[in-house]
Amino acid sequence: SFKFNMISIPILLNLKLTQKVWIQLGPQFMGNTSMTDKNKILKSGLNILSKQNYNFIGGLWFQFGGNAPLIRVNAGLRYIVGLNNMNFLKPESTWKTQMIQLHIGFSY
Repeated sequence: SFKFNMISIPILLNLKLTQKVWIQLGPQFMGNTSMTDKNKILKSGLNILSKQNYNFIGGLWFQFGGNAPLIRVNAGLRYIVGLNNMNFLKPESTWKTQMIQLHIGFSY
C-alpha cells in the first residue's frame, strides 16, 4: 500500500450573493511532499505522481446567524477538479484529481 502526503494552497475569491451566501472560485496548487511504500515495491514512489498539481475550485459558503453575534457558524461545500495529468508512470493514461470538500467553522 502507498501513502502520499500532499500540501494544498487554495486562492479563493468570495463573491457575495446574499447576506448569508457566497460563491467561492479560484485556483489551488497541490504539491507532493512525501510517499510511503510499506511493501517496498517501488524504488521511488515520488516518480509515480507529478510533484505539482493545479486545480480549479468552485463552491458555496453559508453564514448562519445575524450580524450582531460575536461568533457565527459557517459551512460550505466545494468541488475541486484537477487541471493537469498527475500520472508519471504511464503518461498516456490520464490521472486527474476530483475532490469534494465539506467544511464547518466559526467566524468572529
